[in-house]
Amino acid sequence: MSKATRRGGIPLYAAEEELHDTIVKKQGAFDRLIQSFAMLFEAGAAIELQTVVMRQNDINLRDCSTIATEMRWQTTSV
Repeated sequence: MSKATRRGGIPLYAAEEELHDTIVKKQGAFDRLIQSFAMLFEAGAAIELQTVVMRQNDINLRDCSTIATEMRWQTTSV
């Protein structure tokens, strides 16, 4: 499969580690998500961040929308 056709969806529930991990009920899930995001980006995959809007994360949604931009900058500047 070529880089152009690779696609992956990543569920992002919050832009803050503690809130994301609380929502998914798994400590370390946010860190693993960020690592996966970086690996997929570096591999040239088309990445789709998926967010479910809920009461727990509605205050954090704007931050969720910027995380992809921030991660792209971090992975390409290394």
